[in-house]
Parts: sequence; structure tokens; C-alpha cells
Amino acid sequence: MSLKEKHAFSEKQLVNQRFLVCYGSVIGILLLAYIGEYIKGNRTPGYLAVFCTIMMIPFLACMILYFVKNKESAAIKYIGMGGYLILYAYAMFTSDSIIAFVYILPMLTAITLFQNGKFSLGAGSLSVAINVFYIVEEVGNGRADSSSIINYEIALAAVLLVDVFCIVSSRNLERISNFKMAQISEEKEHTGEILENMTSTTGELIEKITAIDAQSKDMESQGENSKNAIEEIVTGANDLAQTIQKQLEMTENIGVQTDNAVQISDRISEKFQTTLKITEEGNQDIGQLRAASAQTESAGGEVSATMNTLLEQIEEANKILQMIAGITTQTTLLALNASIEAAHAGEAGKGFAVVADEIKNLAAGTEQATQQIKDILAQLTEQADAAGRSVGSLVETNKAQAELVEKTGEAFARIKKDIDQVSADMAEQTTGMGQVKDSNHEIVQYVENLSAFSEELLANIENTRTLTDGMIQGTKQISDMLDETKKEVELLKTMV
Repeated sequence: MSLKEKHAFSEKQLVNQRFLVCYGSVIGILLLAYIGEYIKGNRTPGYLAVFCTIMMIPFLACMILYFVKNKESAAIKYIGMGGYLILYAYAMFTSDSIIAFVYILPMLTAITLFQNGKFSLGAGSLSVAINVFYIVEEVGNGRADSSSIINYEIALAAVLLVDVFCIVSSRNLERISNFKMAQISEEKEHTGEILENMTSTTGELIEKITAIDAQSKDMESQGENSKNAIEEIVTGANDLAQTIQKQLEMTENIGVQTDNAVQISDRISEKFQTTLKITEEGNQDIGQLRAASAQTESAGGEVSATMNTLLEQIEEANKILQMIAGITTQTTLLALNASIEAAHAGEAGKGFAVVADEIKNLAAGTEQATQQIKDILAQLTEQADAAGRSVGSLVETNKAQAELVEKTGEAFARIKKDIDQVSADMAEQTTGMGQVKDSNHEIVQYVENLSAFSEELLANIENTRTLTDGMIQGTKQISDMLDETKKEVELLKTMV
């Protein structure tokens, strides 16, 4: 049922209800008045019975029609007003007083509730006609004198004026009602358009909210994936930091071993300087042997002692070379471990992987130089033994003294040459170890820089993880808010 129909239905029902209240009030007062007349003896029981019958039948018919059949029935006003006009006519023609004309006035006012000018005109015309017929009947029967004529005129004028006023009021009320209904109709159409627009807008809003909600959930899923990826990056960065720390410790160990190797090389150089000095002294002794054959035996003893000292120095040099060989082996292993750790570090370890290879090459060169020194020392040992045997032979036989002295001189010359070579090799080895030390220092700097970078990377990753957690939480809150908004919009749509 439309809004206009509901409004019309409610208005008709209300008007009929108010009309019946007015109708019942009027006939109730009339009933009490005529019962009073009956009690005073002015009316007979038969008259009162007829009066009550004419009065109650239309009223009861209206009540039955309202409560039983149709509360908005238009017949109520016709039955009610028609029955009351019959009662009014009966009261007028049976009344002893012209004042009875006032009985019609409340009902003429009551029918303005229907806001129907034609109905008010018809009812008013009938009421005027009843008064006219009454006056004509009174005049025709000779019951009207001059004073009564004036009362008749006043009564007729009063009824006519009330009738006119009621007709005008009904028409004005009808026009106002029609105007309001037109406004209501326009408002209804406007409201309908607004509701349609709201329905359309609500549907679009629901679609957009659904799309935004889907994007929000997708962002939440991507945020979770990013969070998992960041967790993996954090794990990898921690592993890298541990690897870098191990590499730094190994590099520091290499530095310590390199310093030890440099110190050992310095001591070897000092020993070879001593050996060189002893060799020069041996040459001087050989010169003395050449100058004084008489002192051959004594010189042979000195040479023997010198050769023993030389053998001891060579033995000590061999021990030092064994230490260098051990250090070289450790350096090679450390360089190999550094290369392996650099390979594990990937792109970040390429910088010190090159330096580790250089250390490895230098260690290999050191090992080769050490082997050469060992070979030379072996030769020195053999030559010293040969010199000893020569000195022994010189003591035993003076005849071969000159030859042995010459051989010994040549042996010492070769020893000096070999010592010079060993000194040069040791100097080269010392230089190489210095380069290893410098390279190791560079590795330490690279590792420290990489460690600082790793710490900064971990801090940035942790910050990113915190931001990602906040983004995920915010996305969840937005998604929840969108769900609530969607429910409220759908509820609004059902209300519209």
C-alpha cells in the first residue's frame, strides 16, 4: 500500500471516528433532554419511544458499519447525517418552541470534519429546507404571530449562516487537504528518488568497500609474505655476522702467525750474519795456513773447531727452518679456510677472498724458499764435513796441506756464496712476510667494514620488520573496519 493510500485510509478512519463521537455526543444530550421532558410530563411514552427509535437506528447502523464492516466507509457520513436530519425534522415539527432549530447546529459543524463542500452544501440545504417547511406550516396553521415571525426569521438566518460558514469551511479545508496531499505526493516522489539514489549509491559503496576489503586482505597477505622473507633475511644476516666474526678471528690469528714468522726470519738473518762472520774468519785462517805451513796443525785444529761451530749454526738454522715450515703450513691452512669462508659469504666475501689467495701464494713462495734454504744448508753441512775431513787429512799429512788449504778456501768461498744467497732469500722472505702482514691488515679492515655493514643491515632489517608488523596490524584493523562498514551499509540498504 502506498504512502498516499495509507494516509488516506488513516484519515478516513479518523474522520469517521471523530464524526461518530460528535454524533453520539449530540444524540446523547438530546436523549437526556427528552428524558427530562418525559419526567416533567411534557412528553408521552409513545413520543419518547418514537424519538428514541428515530435517533438510535441511524446511529447504531453507523456504529455497526464502522466496527464490523469498514471503518473508512463513506456511507457512515450519509447514514449518520441523513438519520439526524430525519430526527431533526421530527423534533422541529413536534416541538412547542422555535428554539429546537439549534439542534442542527452542532451536526453542521461536525460534518466539516469530512472536508467535503458538496456534502456540507447538501446537508445545509436540507436543514434550511426543514426550517422553511416548519415556518410555512406554522404560518399556514395560524400559529404564528408577529413576534413568532421574528423568531422564525432569526432561527432561519442562524441556520443559514451556520450552513454557509460550514460550507465555506469545508471547501477551504478540502482545498487545504488537497494541497497538502499534492505536497505529500511531491515529497513522496522526491523521497522515492532520494531513496533510489541512496539504494544505487549504497550498492556502489558496498561494491567499492568489498573491493577495498579484498585489496586490504591482499595487502595483509603480502605483508605476511614480506614478514616471512624478512625473517629469512634476518636469519641469513645473523649467519653472515657469525661467519664474519669467525673470519675476523682467523684473520687476527693469521696476523699473529705472520708477525711470528717475521720475527723468526729476522732471527735467521741474524744467525746467517753470524755464520757469515765465522766464514770470513775461516777464510782468514786459511790465509794464515797459506802463509805459514808450520802452523798447519794448529790452524787445522782451529779450522776443525770453526767447522764444528759452523755445523752447530747450520743445525740451529735447520731447526729455525723447521719452525718456518710449520708456520708456512699453518698460514696455508688459514688461507685455505679464509677462502672457504669467503666462498660461503658469497658476494660479500669476494674482497678478502683475493687477499686470502695472495696469502696462500706467498705461503707457497715461503715454503719454496725454505726448501731452497734447507738444500743450501744440506750442502753447507756436506761441505763442512768435507772441510773437516780435509783438515784431518791436513793434520795427518803435511804434503797435502797446500791442496787441502786450497780446497778449504774454495769451500769457504762457496759457503760465503751460499750464505749470501740464503741471506738474499731470507731478505726476500722477510719482504714477502711484510706483504702478507699488510694484506692481512687489509683483510682485517675489509672484515671489520663488512661486520659494521652487517650490523647496520641487521638494524635496518629489524626496523623493516617492525614497520611490516605495524603495516600488517593496520591492514587488519582497516579490514575489520571495512567489514563493519559493509554490514552497516547493507543494513542501511535493507532499511531503504
